[in-house]
Amino acid sequence: MSEKEKPRNCLHVISCSGNIIATYDKRKLYGKEATAYSKGHTPLTITINGTKCGFLICYDSCFPRLYELYRRQGVKLLFHSYYNAKNEGAGTSLDDLILAQLRTGAADNQMWISASNSSARHSRLAACIARPDGSVVSTRRHMSGIVTHSVPDSALGWTYDNRTE
Repeated sequence: MSEKEKPRNCLHVISCSGNIIATYDKRKLYGKEATAYSKGHTPLTITINGTKCGFLICYDSCFPRLYELYRRQGVKLLFHSYYNAKNEGAGTSLDDLILAQLRTGAADNQMWISASNSSARHSRLAACIARPDGSVVSTRRHMSGIVTHSVPDSALGWTYDNRTE
């Protein structure tokens, strides 16, 4: 199968009227994914209600430069879609690492990150919102739920701006 024939692991942005208005293709493929999928090459930004938004999928979180790219483009809210569930056995350090990457990505880049995931067992991450101060609002792992939060809010804790060099 040629690179052109492979499908892409993507997410669609759907308007209030139900139309697909944009598509983001996962840029970083993990392990055997590359045998089944083609990787994306470009970031996606759109403005929703006056807020510039960006998008990532799952393993993209392991690459800080993807967050930095969105920061440089002025993104204030990043939607990060995961499906990391039904893992065999008990939890691993990956359970902590994924959340740490989101906290760090939000704080280092002064953005909000809305991360979705399955609630099936064993899910590596509960759906959550990482704030620019590195704090997190989340659901409970392995339980159905929805996270809501006003973005932005004025009650941020300690923050820093590492963008000045």
